[in-house]
Amino acid sequence: MVGILPMNNLKRHIPAALSFFYTGLASILFFSALILFDRDAGLPEWLLLPSLVTAASFAAFLYLPRALDPKRQWTLDPSKITRPKYWLITILEWAIFLSLMIWVLAASLFLISARG
Repeated sequence: MVGILPMNNLKRHIPAALSFFYTGLASILFFSALILFDRDAGLPEWLLLPSLVTAASFAAFLYLPRALDPKRQWTLDPSKITRPKYWLITILEWAIFLSLMIWVLAASLFLISARG
């Protein structure tokens, strides 16, 4: 997605990125609900841990920066801000990436072991 809609085209990048983050959060929450409420699905409860960590990462990215500083004008336009050395938005994006990879790995390992 980043290669198709890079940051130098914010008008297209931001809606595409936000659609990924919101649908990612919804998908993880639906998966967690499946684990909790559908006992016939055969998914183990331990998969809730990586699912909830991933959901928390998505939610933190979507809601935390504005909750911490609601009066700030949030922009990603590099011509309008000086990017800090440690930026909360970047840290949360990496948290999403890492937690999502761990979640996919955990779910994949369970599905592989359940087949065999």
